[in-house]
Amino acid sequence: MRRCILSFALLCGLTTVRAQGIDIGVKVGLSSTQIDHFLNSKSRTGFLGGLFVALKTSDSFAIQPELLFAQSGDKSDLRKIRTDRLSVPIMLKYRIFPAINLIAGPIFNFKLGKKTDLGKGYAAMRDQIAHKEFVLDAGFGLVLNLPLGFHGDLRYTLGLSSALENKGDKSLGFSARDCKSKGWQITVGYSFL
Repeated sequence: MRRCILSFALLCGLTTVRAQGIDIGVKVGLSSTQIDHFLNSKSRTGFLGGLFVALKTSDSFAIQPELLFAQSGDKSDLRKIRTDRLSVPIMLKYRIFPAINLIAGPIFNFKLGKKTDLGKGYAAMRDQIAHKEFVLDAGFGLVLNLPLGFHGDLRYTLGLSSALENKGDKSLGFSARDCKSKGWQITVGYSFL
């Protein structure tokens, strides 16, 4: 009997939270990024995943903060650069159709780790390239609401601040202010509420 009452109370609580316009869930997917103006940059694919909370402010608008682990970077024939980041997007959602939302907002990225593999031609650059501790991006895209609490998210990200820093010789072929990341993110999410 005690379990039945507890289950009923939990169900009522979740229904109340849903009625107030709060949505909590998880998302996983892939990101494909590259760094502009950095020695023949090509895109690099990495993992993306974490949690989100959507706070409905009206029938059409919501604010969706997220807490994500994101791998970014780029590659070329002679090097691979990967930066693991704690990514905190604060997306504004606008519902244009019942199943389609537009999203846009800032993305705050904090460095967790890095890995730089340089070929023979770039070995001397290893100590000259620094990964920024904080990078600011902008993101915008679409969210498709699917049945049973699932949704798909396609997002384009554009760097507003540099992802790398040239700590030494300015003749290395790049300027730190131009090394901004850009890329695509595609995720599948599930809403618990």
